[in-house]
Amino acid sequence: MRIRDLARELKLDIRLIALVVSRVRDGLSPNLRALAEEANLEIAGAIPEDSLISRLDEEGKPIISLPDDSPARLAVEEIVGSYLKRGVRRGL
Repeated sequence: MRIRDLARELKLDIRLIALVVSRVRDGLSPNLRALAEEANLEIAGAIPEDSLISRLDEEGKPIISLPDDSPARLAVEEIVGSYLKRGVRRGL
């Protein structure tokens, strides 16, 4: 939410601000959903906890090195894909 506030303060022309929650275990909590709603933030999606991300980070490798079947990678691809489709429809 701090990034959203900073973007507003800088008067950046951002058409959509959404929340991506990372390191998620057992789904999104009701408290988090309530906070997002209170802040008027759309929840774009959730990226599950993946210990392989930490290992890649320690090795200095990018997360693009995650295997194709990694739950975290699949979640990111789904989130990005859904917003790309929306952007195309909006003419962004």
